Amino acid sequence: MAKVSGNISYQQPSGVVAIKTNDRNTLIQTLIDGGILTKLDVVYILTPFNEQASVLNLINPLDNILVKNLSISFDNTKGFTGNSADSSYMAMDFNPSVDGINFTNASASIGVFMTSTVSEDHAFLIGYSAGGTLAEPAIGIINRYGRWQGKVNEGTAGNTEVCTCGKNDMFAVAVRDAGDSLLYVNGRLVDTKTIVTGTNLCNHQLQVLRNGLGANNPSDNSFGCIFLGAKLTAAEILIFYNAVHAYFAAVGVSVPDKNILAYINFEGSTYSENGYWTGTGVNFNPNYTTTVLSGTQSLYIPDGERGNFKYLKSGTNTTEISFMIRFDALPSSNFDMIFVKDVVTTVASCKLYSTGRVYMSSGGKTLYDTTVLSVDTVYYIWLEYVKGTGADSEFHLYINTSDTKPGAPSGSITGGDETLQSDTFDIYNINGQSVNFIFDEILVKEI
Repeated sequence: MAKVSGNISYQQPSGVVAIKTNDRNTLIQTLIDGGILTKLDVVYILTPFNEQASVLNLINPLDNILVKNLSISFDNTKGFTGNSADSSYMAMDFNPSVDGINFTNASASIGVFMTSTVSEDHAFLIGYSAGGTLAEPAIGIINRYGRWQGKVNEGTAGNTEVCTCGKNDMFAVAVRDAGDSLLYVNGRLVDTKTIVTGTNLCNHQLQVLRNGLGANNPSDNSFGCIFLGAKLTAAEILIFYNAVHAYFAAVGVSVPDKNILAYINFEGSTYSENGYWTGTGVNFNPNYTTTVLSGTQSLYIPDGERGNFKYLKSGTNTTEISFMIRFDALPSSNFDMIFVKDVVTTVASCKLYSTGRVYMSSGGKTLYDTTVLSVDTVYYIWLEYVKGTGADSEFHLYINTSDTKPGAPSGSITGGDETLQSDTFDIYNINGQSVNFIFDEILVKEI
């Protein structure tokens, strides 16, 4: 027998299975070396091993075994998948108030790694639910309309909600830290909310991949990893994310680009409810279907209105923001259009001129790009912003009529004096010049 840590033991395999087992051992050893494993009560690595091995808690294989209820399915390349056609779920055999050792009211973390495309509708991923919501005292992580909600031992007022990447894949971790509820996605802090004080530990057995948050709310997502335990620090969550990402990549499970910070494609029926995507105006429409740039819906921002996309709670030093854009007229004069911000302070911006050219500004420098844009044309835009230390910030603009990023920028500002990070993407159309915008496929990456 080979032993990895504590009670984790198994018969030594051979061949391809041995290679995958070695990859899992590397993951476990990374969690041990990072001081993470000792903080956890349960850890399930749900793929690429067989179903029998996947339901075992790595901390103690004899306790808290996952049990299928009804028609949950298993795929050794994805793990367990819910069934939107019935009330299937996985019983976790873990009641926080009874079974929690490291997981306590004062120190708690709950996390999942997705191995399937995020559903447009509700998906109850992990936690306890009653009456169609995460009940008080609440615990759990929900993906709803392409965004994440994370709650740990708190009341409704402490709900954490954020729009993030909707591609397959996410590693979401909700943490209770003193008086705050924190939500991390792919190793990065994306939201913090003050929690309701005085709530008790959840006194219900937790469920996984539960359908039934209301009508037409399927839970057909797949899990590759689940864990619960004590509060993890930001550094520990990043270690965990990198280790899980490397593990799944090594064993052939589809994983996302690690550098993706946020993504929104405006599909689904209620993106206007999104906590981090907000619009100002009467006719602002994130469910626009008249002239669609991609999929079945786009974002419409008419004259006199604006949109705001906050993609991180704390900023990033090097950012690429890409999107599709179409406009139906050119302004009569220079026209504020795009702002990249650190909270409320602009670090880079683009104006659209009556000539169809883009005027760039960042770090105390400006550039009048030579590319001429035309009305009623779909453009793919990439903006790169690099934070500087006083005389070396950068801002680059790439433009194409296809989704292939050009090898060289259309316009570049270098040697700027900008020293702030970026965390927000603003779309302005409040200049009163009868220009209507359509946007789609907004993707934010760290470069």
